[in-house]
Amino acid sequence: MAYWGVAREQRIPITAAFNGAELLKAEHERVSVSARSLPQWVRYRCGLPAALMANGNVEPRDVRVRRALERHTITFTVTPEEYAALRDQASLPNGPGITVPQYVRTRCGFRVRYVSNPNTSDRDAEEDEAWEILDRLGLNADSYFES
Repeated sequence: MAYWGVAREQRIPITAAFNGAELLKAEHERVSVSARSLPQWVRYRCGLPAALMANGNVEPRDVRVRRALERHTITFTVTPEEYAALRDQASLPNGPGITVPQYVRTRCGFRVRYVSNPNTSDRDAEEDEAWEILDRLGLNADSYFES
């Protein structure tokens, strides 16, 4: 199967991690830009060709998020040329010197987050950010933090 004239074997998968609140925000934005799927929304946010965007309105999908901080991944594929461009934008000296998946997170509007262990300042910051995201989306943040 071809992908813009490139054999399927030549596609490179990129997987970026998001927490539940970030995934809900991504889903909200996906609908607002008429992306057919979250991977296509990520491609759009990374400045990759918008040929994968839908025409017209896109209905919300049932994104299953039970907890604000539960981990989710979004995997999308790129051509070798697209990967090289993203790697160049992410790496020093042209970029911030981070991994491609972390660069993808920043292009999606989220901060770099390698780890977020409980009882650390990183986890506190992630909880605060998740709470703000849920609040801005008009969701009851309390229900996403209940045990």
